[in-house]
Amino acid sequence: MREGWKETTLGEVAEVLDRFRKPVNATEREQRLGSVPYYGATGRTGWIDEPLFNEELVLLGEDAIDFLNPTATKAYRIVGPAWVNNHAHVLRPIVSKILGMLLVELLNAVDYSQFTSYGTRSKLTQGSMMQITFLLPPLAEQKRIVDVIGAVDAYVASLESYAHAARTARAALLHELLTTNTKGWKETTLGEVADFINGYPFKPNDLGDEGIPVIRIKQLLDVGEPVDRTNVLVPLRCQLRDGDLVFSWSGTLAIRSWNRGPAYLNQHLFRVVEREGVQRSWLALCIDNAIGELSEKSHGTTMKHITKKTLLPHAVDLPPLAEQRRIVDVIGAVDGAIAGADRAAEDARNLRSGLLSDLLSGDHGIPEAYDELLESA
Repeated sequence: MREGWKETTLGEVAEVLDRFRKPVNATEREQRLGSVPYYGATGRTGWIDEPLFNEELVLLGEDAIDFLNPTATKAYRIVGPAWVNNHAHVLRPIVSKILGMLLVELLNAVDYSQFTSYGTRSKLTQGSMMQITFLLPPLAEQKRIVDVIGAVDAYVASLESYAHAARTARAALLHELLTTNTKGWKETTLGEVADFINGYPFKPNDLGDEGIPVIRIKQLLDVGEPVDRTNVLVPLRCQLRDGDLVFSWSGTLAIRSWNRGPAYLNQHLFRVVEREGVQRSWLALCIDNAIGELSEKSHGTTMKHITKKTLLPHAVDLPPLAEQRRIVDVIGAVDGAIAGADRAAEDARNLRSGLLSDLLSGDHGIPEAYDELLESA
């Protein structure tokens, strides 16, 4: 451990203000709407008309937090007027000992397995919370750590902002490219440019842990979702191969290109097959551009869905094949830029995590060159 660092407990560096917090149910908040943020375990959950607090504080979840997930946010900083309910501990950093922003980082880095109780809901009691220990650097070193991490956070935010702006521009550009309707374009419908083939209506007894993967909406939208399997032999039209287009018509409307090996399609998905004179990648963009308008036509009570009766007559403009390829190339270049920004942001987040771990260990100092860089900036 470096000189000036010491092991301390949360109770030595922060005052607990839990006695001042107060829950207000949603019905009462509706009658007391105002401009004051109303905070809970994971952040702001609403607004209210008056504050319980008006200062810099650190809130640490008491329950409803995934304490064993190292990437989950457990603590966050608030400044100014605020109302806090009983799902978050309220901590006032002792300014002569610790910076609020560093306290947040320390609390988010804690291993909570020895401090939380687990039943139907995980809970961090006030008594256990006050026993949390961590290494604390001198205030000057705290400031430098916060500055370094803040610089990385600003870089991540700029990359995320760029990616968000690029996605917004992509949507506008895609709409413009698909609705130009110049010479050689043809007014047509989705039903005339593609076949939408129903998936197989699997029964619960058809599914298990062995056989061919069965793709539902969740697996289409998130590759991390668990996959059921089946040994039932389904019609060829319901079988997926890499490169096939899949459209979810129930719940979240979405078009995806399948590239995860052989699989079967369930009844809430369509396999989309392009007609002659239609490029598959252009068709995917065309359907993607129509998602917003199609969603407005969805209906249902427990889950919104769209039927072929509504889907197939949806009007589209079909350009010549050469123009379809040009549109795909233009949007592909934009998608490449977005993917690059996403990768850079993810790399920066990983850098932040490793850098913060090193800086909080007390084993690594910040080189003087960084101070020189700040002064010259």
